[in-house]
Amino acid sequence: MKRIIFSNHAAIRCLERDISQETARLIIETADYTKRVSEEKVIAVKMINDRKINVVYVEKDKYIKVVTVY
Repeated sequence: MKRIIFSNHAAIRCLERDISQETARLIIETADYTKRVSEEKVIAVKMINDRKINVVYVEKDKYIKVVTVY
């Protein structure tokens, strides 16, 4: 698995929405499903405790960068 990093925006959204960065990583790795929304951008979606969580990320050659979480 590639290294996963968080944009400043994504880190703030994790705090605001009470979603840990570890949970966001888990969602990327074990998503219920993913949607490619552009050539690079992907949304990983997973239900956790009756809550649907979306993690938007871009995949680069050497890492994955989380853009936002909601």
